[in-house]
Amino acid sequence: MPDKNLTAKEKKLMEIHIKSTNIALATNVKKTMLTVDEWIERMIMEGMADKEIERRVEQAFLKGNGPFATFRNTFLRRTTGLMNRIERVPRDADKELEEKYTWICMHSNSCEDCLALHGETHTWSEWLDIGTPGSGHTQCQDNCNCDLVKEGETLNKEFKNALDLAEERRKEIVEEGGAVHVGGER
Repeated sequence: MPDKNLTAKEKKLMEIHIKSTNIALATNVKKTMLTVDEWIERMIMEGMADKEIERRVEQAFLKGNGPFATFRNTFLRRTTGLMNRIERVPRDADKELEEKYTWICMHSNSCEDCLALHGETHTWSEWLDIGTPGSGHTQCQDNCNCDLVKEGETLNKEFKNALDLAEERRKEIVEEGGAVHVGGER
């Protein structure tokens, strides 16, 4: 999306998405480095030669194996999620901060965090603080397919079906003795 075509609201929203992705990726790098350090320490304790350790670390890095597998997967998921959120920017930038929106789960197999948010209504400003679908604050993180629907907006058949399926799933979890909860403070 070329910079010259962005409104001030779109630029601000993109900055928020990029900043949150940068924080997540920096955390991922730190976790990976701790894991790599532990892995190297274990190989040293086992008496492995320095050249062999170097070879194994290099191969794992190049192939995305060992401790680098989680890093690679998280990096791919986060960057894909960022691209998905950037695609939503033109639509989301038109939202007024004080307009109210309702969280809608689009799949019956939505994560428990999304099911807990399903049906909640907040202003756009509040959703930006809580976290919007795909912003990484739910268990499904960047893979979220939920949506925020403007309060009072007529729902199409797809949304109505999604509402019904999510509500059924939510009830099933509660009936099975599970708790539908959100993984972090909101």
